Amino acid sequence: MLTAYYAIVACAIVTMVIGLKMVVGLRTMAPGGTIGKAVNWILLLIIFFVLGYFLTPFMPRMSMELNLLFTALIFFFGGVFVVVVLWLIRSLIEKVMAELGG
Repeated sequence: MLTAYYAIVACAIVTMVIGLKMVVGLRTMAPGGTIGKAVNWILLLIIFFVLGYFLTPFMPRMSMELNLLFTALIFFFGGVFVVVVLWLIRSLIEKVMAELGG
């Protein structure tokens, strides 16, 4: 079971590094304004997640209390990430609707 854990963690780390590379590319496309601010927040959160993902291979050796704290932080910042992404989507929709006259 631990082998499956490490394989999934490795895939998750690769996925997050790809996401980090993608958001850095988006940052150059949206340097300012509402979208730029949201992309900067997303970049900050993805950096946090990448750092956290690099810690996950060590979780089986951590105490239960540290595991619980680590999990709670992931849940909290995951929620913040969702709110920022939804805020960005709402801003984009509002901008598009304003440009279309709707």
